[in-house]
Amino acid sequence: MATRLVTYVTVKVIVFVVISSLMLNPQSAETYELGTHARITREAASATLTADGLVTADLGLTSGSNTNLGGLYFDLRRSSDQPAITRQVFNFDWLDSVMPGVRARNDRSINSSPTKDVVAWMMRGAIREDDGNKLLKPSNPHDVDNFNRFCNHFYDPKFNVKMSFALCTGDDLTSSPAWAAGVSAALGGAIARPFQLFPRDESRKNHYALPDAREAMWRALTLKQFRGPTGALLADASPDGAGLILRELPPPTDYLGLDTFESPGRAGFSGSAVNARRQYRDAYWATTFFALGSILHLNQDMAQPQHTRIETHPFGPRGDYERYAEMRAKSDEVPDTFQSFLAGLLTPITARPLVYSNPAATTVPAFANFSDYWSTARDGGVATGLGLGDHSNSRFFSPGHNLGQGYYALPSNTPAQYVGVEVADSSGDKHRYLADRVKDPLSDANTTILMTRLTPSAEARAEQGWASSQRVGNKLDYMLDTRVYDDYLGQLVPLAVRYSTGLLNHFFRGRMTISAPDQEVYGVVDHAVEYTQYQGHGFSKLKAKLANTSATEEILAGYIVAIGKFHRNTCYRSDFSDPKPRNGSEAVSCRSPEEEITVSKPISIAGLGRSPTQFTFEFPIKLPINATDVRLQVVFRGQLGNEPDVVIAAGKDLYEPTFVSIQNDADYVAIGQNVYTEQGLIKADMDTLLRIAGGCVAFLGNTPIIIKTAWCFDFERVMDWGFHVGSGTTTVTVEGLPVGQYSRFAYIADSEITKLSKASGNCSSYYAYDVVTNVKFQSDVLDSASGSSQLIYPSFTPSRGVGGWFALGCVQSGDRKRWETDKRWTQMTPLPDDLKPTPLTQIVF
Repeated sequence: MATRLVTYVTVKVIVFVVISSLMLNPQSAETYELGTHARITREAASATLTADGLVTADLGLTSGSNTNLGGLYFDLRRSSDQPAITRQVFNFDWLDSVMPGVRARNDRSINSSPTKDVVAWMMRGAIREDDGNKLLKPSNPHDVDNFNRFCNHFYDPKFNVKMSFALCTGDDLTSSPAWAAGVSAALGGAIARPFQLFPRDESRKNHYALPDAREAMWRALTLKQFRGPTGALLADASPDGAGLILRELPPPTDYLGLDTFESPGRAGFSGSAVNARRQYRDAYWATTFFALGSILHLNQDMAQPQHTRIETHPFGPRGDYERYAEMRAKSDEVPDTFQSFLAGLLTPITARPLVYSNPAATTVPAFANFSDYWSTARDGGVATGLGLGDHSNSRFFSPGHNLGQGYYALPSNTPAQYVGVEVADSSGDKHRYLADRVKDPLSDANTTILMTRLTPSAEARAEQGWASSQRVGNKLDYMLDTRVYDDYLGQLVPLAVRYSTGLLNHFFRGRMTISAPDQEVYGVVDHAVEYTQYQGHGFSKLKAKLANTSATEEILAGYIVAIGKFHRNTCYRSDFSDPKPRNGSEAVSCRSPEEEITVSKPISIAGLGRSPTQFTFEFPIKLPINATDVRLQVVFRGQLGNEPDVVIAAGKDLYEPTFVSIQNDADYVAIGQNVYTEQGLIKADMDTLLRIAGGCVAFLGNTPIIIKTAWCFDFERVMDWGFHVGSGTTTVTVEGLPVGQYSRFAYIADSEITKLSKASGNCSSYYAYDVVTNVKFQSDVLDSASGSSQLIYPSFTPSRGVGGWFALGCVQSGDRKRWETDKRWTQMTPLPDDLKPTPLTQIVF
């Protein structure tokens, strides 16, 4: 008895010393589990963001998940009329292999420029969600806050409560799902299940909750304000008196850090307005994905039984599970042997890498409610709940709530319910475990795993056999070791990946599809009016159809805006006098480096149906006439299903403005495959003309006589032309176009070709229709995984010296025949260099 008493006292003293040491020197536990969260997040993000062209097409990040978003992000204000606070990345996020890709502590030579792509920003959010105050975690950057975020990472779905812990006093504790959703939990941390996402907690300390991710996404897409503190739309009356214009976001602050960790210096934005706006959008995207990583971290903690059984674990044996998981997560880069606080009682092992998928159970959850990913249990029914918290709470033990403890009824506290298993350690000594079948919460897959192990003293008392009557049942008779942890991790880590994937899918579950309007072309303008490359000339109106293609939920009341995304052809000239780009190097030099956007007036909608509905979007700042890389996005903000403030983006790659010239070339006549002026026809070879009967050639007996008829050469004649552009009702008309003059229009389409067909006019010689090959001048992503791309640029075909991409010329037929090809473009003389296009009479669009 005396020996046991001394041992017990000694252990208590050791534990006290350890706790005191950690309190005085908390950096010794600074990074446990950060690398685990980063890798689970990476697996989920890689599965979600590369699917269905989400990132490239709909969100508009043209290099896919490899898009470099830079090193800045924001702390958002509660109202979008207040400047966002600029933050920046720290080396803390990736040193010591916390973020995959770095293999040694503080060795900056291995990766001096850590990745800043989409997935990396999600990993950063998952890493920084574990930030604590300076007392407990002095090594954290503390650029976001100075309180213990990790105190809000607990939720017991059985008793519907949050965590309460003395070290978290003053941290405004709430439950994990309420913290993630940005709403207030009721007294004691209880939540209504499923809880409502409104009203939000506008005084919340978590600035990277679900509403912040939504707001950051809206800002990244539009750079526009939305609602103010009172909920009113932040918009002004349009100068033309038609509709509203959303206000621009105020410029963000310069860097405002809460401390000088790593001496980050001052993070500024470009002095160029165009460059700065692109940087703002990148930083808002970084904030979006940072917040999503933070949310995923909170749900991943539900795959850790200590978080769902309200068991604190910052140090001592209770920290073994997360430290062991962390070592396994980073074992590819930092091989190590697990060192436990109970090293003499746990099986020493050199950790092998974590496994992030389970071939026997691959179903990804898709729940109707955000909170369901934490718990679907009602009235404490965690045994049938499908949330990740329900599963870990009811099917796994934890060090402080092991078999026999009795506080939780599940897993069973009856030893006879389990199968006894003996497993030899590395020295050959056999240890006694209890095993059970664990059912996957989302499928019928069952796996037998080690649930708990007898302590050495309990093993000694159970040496006589495994009869159920001889099994011990006291809570002090059981412990968890690395073999149990291996089985737990083998089940729970793949589940965390699946639930993170499902949660990301839930965030992006709203889907819309853009399609061509009835007019077939999205916009058309008169180039005689909209001609200069400077602001003010271009497309002020685009039409498109929009449909709700979300899997199950309905898009209800809200607002939609269209976004024209573009680069510029800096070599563009209004008279097309410089036919660039002519080759690849010129194409590179002619394409402006920064992507720009223009945003339409908002349109209020009561809902969006499943059948395509046409909308007309008006742009206060026009889509430039010299735009390249044109992409159309439509963004909805409003109610999706039962969630009231969702942001949905749809994208469509459009062809660039295609220019079509209409020329009155009646100073020429076509006979055969040649064209002639009046003098040219008189001097033409008679043997050739003899083979062509009719038209301008007549015979007197056997002698050919050239007769100049009025319909062949009437230099006072004007042309009236009307074309249908596409197969819809869009019509371009020019009336009274003189000989030797031309008009030009530009349109935007989403297909490779557009058909032009005759609508009216007095020129009878042109085809019933012509097919125009539309212009592409953009960088196309070839491989979203690698981000590789190619630059496509148009060919340049002048007509009679008039630059353009496609020209129609009315040349009269001298033999009353239409040839499939003729030599008009090589035989006609150029028009004057300074000749301007004649304005169109009308555009019906």
